[in-house]
Amino acid sequence: MKSAWPEFTIVRFCLALMLGIGLEILCDYTLEQSNYYLVYALCIVAASSLFSIGYYHMSIGTQFRLRYINGLSIIFLITGLGYLVTWAHAEKNDARHFSKFVTDDAIYLVSVEQPPVLKDKTVTFPAQVHHLLLNGKEKHTIGKILLNVVRDSISQSLKYGDEFVFKTKLETFEGPKNPGEFSYKLYQSFHNIYHRAFLKSGDWKLTGANTGNIFFRIVYEWRDRFLHVAQNYVSDINDFGVASAIMLGYRDYVTGDIVRAYSSSGALHVLSVSGLHLATMFFMLNMMLNWMDGRGRKMAISKAMLILALIWIYTCLTGLSPSVLRAAMMFSLIQVGKLTMRRMHMFNILAGSAVILMLFDPFIVTEVGFRLSYLAVLGIVYLHPKISSKWVIVSDRAPAYKKAKWYKKPIVFLRNDVWWFIRYALLDFFWQLTSVSIAAQIATAPLGLYYFHQFPILFFVSNWVVIPVGNLILFSGTLLFMFSWVPYMSHFLGWSFNELIHLLNQFIFLVDAFPYALWDRISILMVEMILIYIVILILCVITEDYSRRWRGRLLLTAMLISTMLIAYNTYERITFPLQQEFVVYHVPKQSAIAIISGRQCQYLFDKEILQNQSAMLFHVNHYIWEKGVQEEQELKGETYQRLPFGKFLQVGGQRIVVVDTAISKGLTDIRNKLKVDVVVLSHNPRLYIAELKKLVDFDKIVFDTSNKSWRTAYWKKDCLQLGIDYWDVAERGAFVNSIL
Repeated sequence: MKSAWPEFTIVRFCLALMLGIGLEILCDYTLEQSNYYLVYALCIVAASSLFSIGYYHMSIGTQFRLRYINGLSIIFLITGLGYLVTWAHAEKNDARHFSKFVTDDAIYLVSVEQPPVLKDKTVTFPAQVHHLLLNGKEKHTIGKILLNVVRDSISQSLKYGDEFVFKTKLETFEGPKNPGEFSYKLYQSFHNIYHRAFLKSGDWKLTGANTGNIFFRIVYEWRDRFLHVAQNYVSDINDFGVASAIMLGYRDYVTGDIVRAYSSSGALHVLSVSGLHLATMFFMLNMMLNWMDGRGRKMAISKAMLILALIWIYTCLTGLSPSVLRAAMMFSLIQVGKLTMRRMHMFNILAGSAVILMLFDPFIVTEVGFRLSYLAVLGIVYLHPKISSKWVIVSDRAPAYKKAKWYKKPIVFLRNDVWWFIRYALLDFFWQLTSVSIAAQIATAPLGLYYFHQFPILFFVSNWVVIPVGNLILFSGTLLFMFSWVPYMSHFLGWSFNELIHLLNQFIFLVDAFPYALWDRISILMVEMILIYIVILILCVITEDYSRRWRGRLLLTAMLISTMLIAYNTYERITFPLQQEFVVYHVPKQSAIAIISGRQCQYLFDKEILQNQSAMLFHVNHYIWEKGVQEEQELKGETYQRLPFGKFLQVGGQRIVVVDTAISKGLTDIRNKLKVDVVVLSHNPRLYIAELKKLVDFDKIVFDTSNKSWRTAYWKKDCLQLGIDYWDVAERGAFVNSIL
């Protein structure tokens, strides 16, 4: 069989560029930062460029003999360029970045970079640093800061483009403080934000308004108008959150219950503006502008430009998320291809859109949404035809209404075609939805398991309703925005819009309530994820027209990798029941202590943490899932011994005391000390380490994050004087003690 690989030139270009971006991120953000890597990349680009230039001046015979070396040289060139583009995109590498001039008395002139997010006590937004005032001199700079401003009447009225000055001390983001915790520092650095600051009401002063980009200012104003229109007709908080997410990709109003329900039912994709939304808009616009076809070249160009303009305006309205950027770029290339009468392979279109996005922002490859979006489309493009062809629903006759005149079509359909519609058209519609869902899930499941630790079992059932109803919501919402000024029509459209969203939410909550609708607590390593994708890729290749010999080799490789995965999973099943760990988590201003014994976790958590699901997910759950915990329960009185100054625990062979109460004076006059391995000071007890040492004989002391920082500082001084080994969770991160 002749290989189709040479046809995918843009795909090869995309993979090489992605490799260069990945190498730069690995060298600059994961390994120790060094300028040597940059020098190596420059040398590779220079050498590859010189060879390629020389290659095209060689004789035809020499070119033929060196064709593979030239191809390798081009790959190295593109990879090196990917490295250099990524390095240049990181603003920290720019000599003008404000961090290179910051002093304690610096005054910052900044502008609001994105519409602020209103929280209970603060207003949060990224700000662009334009100037620094240093010793009376103004310095032009670049760079961004994440600002948290105390919420008041002035701060909550801030808009995109507003300028103000402030003076305060900047902070850098901290890395993960708990095992398995998401790196918020790394996430912000990929958005070119390396510092943050907290501003009180008197720390800043507004100096100008509406100074941002006029295009984005208009876009954000229109988005606010659309949200106001939706709010007039959708009163329920959950329904309004879904409405703003589906129509505009605006998820600030989406509640935790909605996210959990949609995630469990496999319909979370509908809450992010993605290819589904833009595909609907793309076909709607083509249908509405169908009258422009066949009227000359100028009219065709006008149609294409109008469609592209509307698609990109909508993309900007939705906040330029990775999934909608991918879809907008892909449909733009399709529209341009139609205009130039050129047919491109869908893989090349996908790769071309990815290349453009990566050149514009190389760090977009770190977005989970970007990867999930492209994997889902790849799965649909490649796997859907293979899956849907396994059951082809063929009608024994053509529907009668198609031959009838337009005014007779409804009557003819009701008389002759209702059974045909149910037996063939409707059945085929649901089968196509199911096959599309399966194809997308196969492509995205390993990545989803790695990041989200769950798999929605009833995803295909959800998509039977979510996809068609989601399209109806998008269609009715678009009409509502267009005709919101028309009295009676707007009321009807608003009622329809509200009812459709309410129906969708009720259905999602119904699916979520089904037993075993979600397979959760799954934890896989990155290596496991990569191996699973290799197996999927091999199985896809086997379905192609290769020789029996090659199929046998590929199948054997897939079986060997699968055996490795099964063996590792078996090893985990054997070792997990034997594990015993004592963990003191880093949760700001809270106490979180856990005992992991086998597949069970007993915990002593403050109520504020247990009631805050987002805090549990961010700080605690990932490590618990990583350790294979299947059962969680609160550590109750019968499982520990109550002491006058705290709790006594025994974990395996280790004895632990949690001190959360002040020591009374009479307790220090005892003869027999309590011997333990670890002492944990929690909830800011008023005591001295020397007094505690008279009561308890211990090897190590741990200060959790519920203690005041000034009191912890005194305790640390006492420990240094007494020669006691201590662990400050607020400073060093979670304390994890494995007990063999």
